[in-house]
Amino acid sequence: MSMSCWSAAIRWFPWRRRVRAHAVLESWPRMVDGPVSLLARLGWSLVGVPLLVLWAVELLAGALLVPCSLLARGAGWSPWWVELRVRGCLGGLVRVRDRSAAKRVRAAVAAEPLVDPLEVLAPEHDCHEVEISARRWASAVRDVSGHGRRRWLPWRRRTSVRDALEWFPDWSLDEPVGLLLAVPFLLVAVCWSVVAGLELVAALVLLPFVLLLRSVRLLDWPIELVRAGEVSAHRGVAGLGASARARRELTEQVRVVVPRPRAAEPEVVAAR
Repeated sequence: MSMSCWSAAIRWFPWRRRVRAHAVLESWPRMVDGPVSLLARLGWSLVGVPLLVLWAVELLAGALLVPCSLLARGAGWSPWWVELRVRGCLGGLVRVRDRSAAKRVRAAVAAEPLVDPLEVLAPEHDCHEVEISARRWASAVRDVSGHGRRRWLPWRRRTSVRDALEWFPDWSLDEPVGLLLAVPFLLVAVCWSVVAGLELVAALVLLPFVLLLRSVRLLDWPIELVRAGEVSAHRGVAGLGASARARRELTEQVRVVVPRPRAAEPEVVAAR
């Protein structure tokens, strides 16, 4: 999908949410170099876990106020907002008077996803551009680019705690249906996290034996390509230093640089 593909969603939440689970998880350090990545993830947990707690508190508070917000909008005391996003990054807001107008704006963006809606809708709607932060856009580009990973564990894990959290319908929780789905998704996420923990323990038990075989070059280091959440085997490399160089080379080969929308930056640099 193009990096310029836009989408629109009607905001049912009383305010623009400041903490989102996906935004927090996108700062989760990549698992590319075993112990180094583990240390980085431990450091992330000091900030990431409290942010996830704030996300849950804000979500609960907003859900309790949704009925009051809908009554205010129905009475004309409060406007409806449509959020415009490009690759998941909030790029603009459109204020309308009623829900039917909000649905028309959403349909217009869905009909032309490759056209910048702020330029098309601005003449007849109250549009507000939202600057996309460099960090947020870099995270979106990173998912498209992909990266090389050197796998330390004996096998590629099929479960993880992050996968469990990503099952949450975070992008649709501003709508009533998404709020209703939050409870069963939470139960599934807890069960999946338990399974992920058991698999990780089993892999760590076998890790010393696998590292010994790799150190004497009886086993290769698997180099994998990670792109858009999908992992594919690339090749095996013998030796610790050689595998590190192979991982860096693979990352450079798939790296893509794309400027932020409406940012004063050079034009797109083609993927290498």
